[in-house]
Amino acid sequence: MKRILFVLILCLSLSGAALANTPPEVTNVVAVQRPHTALIDLTFDVADADEDLVQVSVWYSIDDGVTWDQECLTVSGDVGPDVVPGTGLSATWDAGVDFPDFINHAFSLRVYADDGSGEIPPGSLQIEFTTFDMGGFSHEKHVLAVWVETESVEFVKTQLVYADVRISDLYTWNAEPANGNSVDAITGATQLEHRTYTVIWDCSDLAGEIIPNGNYVAHLEMNNNHSQGPLAELDFSMDGNSFAVYPEDEEFFKTISLVYQSAADRAAARQNNQFMNIEVNPAGDVTRFTLNLKADELVTIEIFDEKFNLIEKVVDHQQFPQGRNVVNWNIDSAIANGTYIVSVTTKTHVWFGEKLHINR
Repeated sequence: MKRILFVLILCLSLSGAALANTPPEVTNVVAVQRPHTALIDLTFDVADADEDLVQVSVWYSIDDGVTWDQECLTVSGDVGPDVVPGTGLSATWDAGVDFPDFINHAFSLRVYADDGSGEIPPGSLQIEFTTFDMGGFSHEKHVLAVWVETESVEFVKTQLVYADVRISDLYTWNAEPANGNSVDAITGATQLEHRTYTVIWDCSDLAGEIIPNGNYVAHLEMNNNHSQGPLAELDFSMDGNSFAVYPEDEEFFKTISLVYQSAADRAAARQNNQFMNIEVNPAGDVTRFTLNLKADELVTIEIFDEKFNLIEKVVDHQQFPQGRNVVNWNIDSAIANGTYIVSVTTKTHVWFGEKLHINR
C-alpha cells in the first residue's frame, strides 16, 4: 500500500453568526496513516467556553486548501452531532472509500466543530435543491453552477461552481450576463454523484454591497455532456422581509427551496423566545412547541435532519389564532435518536435553526 501524502491544515470552528455565543476551538490535531492501509487516525481537542455539545466533521481538499467541498463521510469516532468537548478526542477516516484515488494525490485535512444553532445567518438567502441523474455516458458525474441575476437579466453574483476541466460545459453560465464570473463563489471539482446541495448567500454583489430590494432570479445549471444541460430559474423578491419559496420540482432538480430570514426577524424571534419555543427538549416520544402570534396566521412547522432532509411536517399550512398556541408532536418511533432542526413558517416570519434533541 502506497503511503498517503497529506498535509494537515489548521482546524476551523463554527458558530451561529448572530448568536452571542463563544465558538468552540479545535486544537492539537494529529493525523497518522495506519501502515499498509487507507485508514487515517486523527486525534484532537475541542474546547467550548459555553459548554455546548458540538457537531464535529472532517473535510479534505486536493488543491492545497483552495476549496473545502469534500466531506469525509466514512469516518467513525468522536464525530457527528452531540460530541462532548474535551481533550484526546479521536476519529478514523477510511480514505479508500471516500477518495479511491488517494494514492495519486496529496491532500489536506480539516476538522470542524460547530456549536451554532444551524441557522441561516441573518440577512442571508439559503438555496437548496437535489440533483438527479441525467442518464448518458457519465451518469452520476456532473458539473454544476448556481448564480443570481436581476429580473432585467443583469448579473449579480455566482454562488457556486463545481467544475474543473469541463467548466466549458456550463454553457449558459459561461454566456452573458454571467460570463463565467466565479469571483467569491464556492468552487470545486466535477461532482461524482448526485446529492442535495445547500448554498447560503449573504446577498452581496460583486462589490460587496447588499443587493437592493427588487425581483431576482436564481439560476441552476447542470451538465454531464457536451451540449446544453438542464436549467432551472427560481424567481424571488427581496423587500427586507423574510420569506420561504418552494418551487415545483423540475425533471433534474427537485426538493427546491429558497429561504430568507431578515436580521430584524431573527432578532425579534429570538428575543425572550417571543415567537416560538420548544418546551420539551431533549424530547422522548413527544415534544411541545409554543407559538406566540401577533395576528391570525397560517403556520407550517417542519422537522429537518442536520443535512436538511425533511423528516416530517408537524403542521402544514394550518390556521392558528392570534396569541399563544401550543402544538404537540408525537414523535414516530421510526425517527432515530439524534439532533434535528425545527423550521416554522408563517406569512410574516421564517424561524429556522433551533435544534431539537431526541433521546428516548
